[in-house]
Amino acid sequence: MSNANQPAPPGRDPARRPCAALAAAAMLASGAATAADWHVNPRVELTGLYDDNYSLLPPASAISVSGGQLGAQLGIVAHTPRTDFTLTPLVTSRYFPGEHEFNSTDGQVAALLHHAWQKTNLTLNADYINQSVFANELPNAVVPGGGQGGAGNGDSGRIVADNRQRLYHVSAQLAQRLGQRSNFEASAGYVSADYAHQIPGAQLDYRNGDGYVGFAYDATQSDTLRIGAVAEQYHTDSATLSSSHTDGVRAEWARRMTQTLRGYLRVGGARTSYDQPATGAKPASASNVTYGAGLRGSYQVTEVYLDASRSIEPNGTGFLVRRDQLQLNVTRQFRPLVYGSIGLLGISDAATGGVGAASFENRHYATGYLQLERRFTRAWSMNGRYAYSWQSFSGETSDRRGNRFYLGAVYEAGRP
Repeated sequence: MSNANQPAPPGRDPARRPCAALAAAAMLASGAATAADWHVNPRVELTGLYDDNYSLLPPASAISVSGGQLGAQLGIVAHTPRTDFTLTPLVTSRYFPGEHEFNSTDGQVAALLHHAWQKTNLTLNADYINQSVFANELPNAVVPGGGQGGAGNGDSGRIVADNRQRLYHVSAQLAQRLGQRSNFEASAGYVSADYAHQIPGAQLDYRNGDGYVGFAYDATQSDTLRIGAVAEQYHTDSATLSSSHTDGVRAEWARRMTQTLRGYLRVGGARTSYDQPATGAKPASASNVTYGAGLRGSYQVTEVYLDASRSIEPNGTGFLVRRDQLQLNVTRQFRPLVYGSIGLLGISDAATGGVGAASFENRHYATGYLQLERRFTRAWSMNGRYAYSWQSFSGETSDRRGNRFYLGAVYEAGRP
């Protein structure tokens, strides 16, 4: 097993930016701490699982595992009339009696701070994750947090060896009201991913910074128009692959169709230029169209999430990728204590362009699940889930398929 606590490479401290953001968030929250309404929401889940292709390898190399998973998180929440603060530590441990090489323990700490002034809203996020690549490289179809529009986690889909990732992420979003209907909006984010082992084509250290500056206009009580400029800087330590800089523009129309249904349409363009790598040819600049469209609805017994997008995303392969993503989730309450849900996720990754993209193997990935949950009380429940995954790469002749079964018990104190 690799040592995930090894020191960072000389000359840079990847934890510095997240630590600074957490410190800023703590200072902003401390002023209202004494007046805040504090809650602690623990959640514990014990799950048995079976997977007939745990690493999602080609059929001849598939390895099945069976065992258990224990997850525990503590949601610390504070509210004041102007401030919301959440701190969530999470630990997940997996144990397989017959396949000890796949045993792992992952940890995460997530912090969110939102503060509102009379005309200004500020949101700060910070995350630290120390995880096995088994938890990162094959995303599931669970609805992501935050807004719609596509978001990757640096996954390459390749698990070729035991490896661990340390991921640091900070972001900030600012909205400033300029008039009765107009707002100035800005956001910035930074991601640093470090791997215990550098594996070309699968997991390479990378850093990515992004920013957005734009304006929003409330055309009606239900319609908001946005237009702005985006920028992104991607860097990899690979001597043969290029770091890159991306500039672009995007426009969005968001509409609240009813009290329970809202949607959006987004279109943009981005041009990526590449640095000269230490060895090899410098890739030519590339232009890409970006887009997004989606619906989110919450009804009396049903919740629906639908999103299709194309985005430019950092990736652990050492390439900046163009990701096309489609996601659908439906959750329905069949009886007062019985819930069912279905989720589908499709991903297609390609390099953004240029000469350097010739060695990138395009990736197609799809996964879906069916789940049934039975609640006995507000806090206690049991759930069963079946998940199917499929993946193919342009340089391979055979597809990869896997089936996974879960059966678990959950205690969640703060569940509504």
